[in-house]
Amino acid sequence: MIAAAEIFMVSVLFKSFFRKLLLLLNIAVAALLILACYAGHFNLEAYWYIGMLTLATVYLAIFNLAFILIWLFIRKLYALLSLLVLFSCIDPLGNVFKWPQVTEFNLEKEKNQLRIMSWNVELFGLYNYKENSGFRDDAIALIQKYDPDIACFQEMACADSFKNAINYLPDISSKINLPHWHYAYKKKFNFDKKHHFGNIIYSKYPIVRKKIIEGNPRNYNSIFQYADILYNGDTIRVFNVHLQTIRLSQDNKHYLENPTFDDPGDLENSKTVVKKLKKAFDKHREQADRIRKEIENSPYPVIVCGDFNDVPNSYAYNKISKGLQDAFTEKGSGISRTFSGISPTLRIDYIFTDQRFRTLQYQREEKKVSDHFPVVTDVQPNTEETP
Repeated sequence: MIAAAEIFMVSVLFKSFFRKLLLLLNIAVAALLILACYAGHFNLEAYWYIGMLTLATVYLAIFNLAFILIWLFIRKLYALLSLLVLFSCIDPLGNVFKWPQVTEFNLEKEKNQLRIMSWNVELFGLYNYKENSGFRDDAIALIQKYDPDIACFQEMACADSFKNAINYLPDISSKINLPHWHYAYKKKFNFDKKHHFGNIIYSKYPIVRKKIIEGNPRNYNSIFQYADILYNGDTIRVFNVHLQTIRLSQDNKHYLENPTFDDPGDLENSKTVVKKLKKAFDKHREQADRIRKEIENSPYPVIVCGDFNDVPNSYAYNKISKGLQDAFTEKGSGISRTFSGISPTLRIDYIFTDQRFRTLQYQREEKKVSDHFPVVTDVQPNTEETP
């Protein structure tokens, strides 16, 4: 009897300890999810590492869902903790995930619709042209498939003054049926003696004003651009931005895709990745503030396209998208990953539109041509009066 009683007591103590440990873990995961969802609203320069939690938002949400299921079998009341946290994070989680929709993207545009494409084109096939000359043809075919009215490309490499260049700008313009353009680049970052490296805005409609805004000349991505486009008798201002690249090496990417702690080099890799992330986040804050100021100074409705190298609910995302519509959250589906490597949760390419537009449909093209997937949206001027 005494032995049985002792076993029973040990069992009760173990269960109590296990529940307390599980509850502490649940509290920690719940707190981390709240930080991940809302840290981007603040310029946490001194606490930059909190911003890194935004990269794990999807996984933290999944862990909280798992805790709800676990507590339903152990102690139902405790399930309220993660349930309430998830409920409080509905809005920011909506920037990350949208319930899958069955509606297919309609390639046929209707009257008064404006189709916008944003895409990091990874040098438009120039880097490995000799080994794979079909890359550029695939990219052109993909653009032709969607036939955008406005296209914003990042990491573009083309020539604007050498007719015999591989990527001669007027030739590309003719093939994709976008006759007007604004090419922004710095000669310091020329790809070669003929091709420039930068960002470009293409348009079927006349461009009446162009501007390049330069920041710190030492930054890798130190410029962004906008173009004022005459559309149906009105002017819209289109921004094309490419925030600071994290500049991960192939070793860094391999480590992130296959993290281990068996090799002595793994610790060094992890330190290097964290340092690069910190540097990129610092640059993103600076660049986002500058872009926000230009958006607020616009006398016209704005459209913002770009590769942010940052995820939803980050400081850069919240700062730039303030008061604008995210085409994905309006009409997107699932997670809409736009970077093909490292993690299946990386949506880092965006199209934001003014409230004076109505988003009709959104598409993330799944064909892998670049290391980024292009995003496309159709919008229409909102004729309803704003209250």
